[in-house]
Amino acid sequence: QWLRLQDLEKVHPDALSYPYFDHTLAEAMKRETELLFDHLIREDKSFIELFTADYTFVNERLARHYNIPNVTGHDFRRVNYPNAQRRGILGHGSVLTLTSHADRTSPVLRGKWVMEVLLGSPPPAPPPNVPDLEATGESSDGRLLTVRERLEEHRAMYDGTPLTGAADLREAILNRRESVIRNFVENLMAYALGRRVEYYDMPTVRAVVAEAAANDDRMSSYILGLVKSPAFRMSRMQPVVAAGEVQ
Repeated sequence: QWLRLQDLEKVHPDALSYPYFDHTLAEAMKRETELLFDHLIREDKSFIELFTADYTFVNERLARHYNIPNVTGHDFRRVNYPNAQRRGILGHGSVLTLTSHADRTSPVLRGKWVMEVLLGSPPPAPPPNVPDLEATGESSDGRLLTVRERLEEHRAMYDGTPLTGAADLREAILNRRESVIRNFVENLMAYALGRRVEYYDMPTVRAVVAEAAANDDRMSSYILGLVKSPAFRMSRMQPVVAAGEVQ
């Protein structure tokens, strides 16, 4: 839910551009990300490994899509990446697909996903003199702008960090690891409590983040920190009322 993997079902890549994409591949992509997260929990790895893992979990269908050799069958198995290009979830087909259009990648969708899902900070509106990146823009002399030129205009909206690929994006995100971790804890807390995280929950969030940092950001620190918190221990589930009954 946090990574919005459910949105993968809404993406239907153009059949002419991607003739080998089908439901089986989409399910394998989603399962890959789920298995990595599950592995981090079961092995009590660092949360940061979600972005830096040099391994993943694939079956034959997904391995063929990634050009990873010697994987056969429907069962998923752990494999090491042949290079650093797909390291962590930023290289997962699930994330790359759900942040793309049907026929091409989208810097706008991908950046929006990173800011909202990972950083917990929705992007600000563009300056009034900068046109929509997905629309056709023109320069002052009436010439149509290329996608690269329009990206240059939009890039000045944030902090100007140059990004040339997945490795640069990964480094930029990890340079803001405090924001990423805090946002993760807020999402985990909302899941645990079954409600939105409010301003009065922030001391708990900060305490869990600090405790986990002292324990190498291990997944157990986040989970146990929230389970032991007063907010979780004193929370009450809302009773389920059947139709026609009076509560």
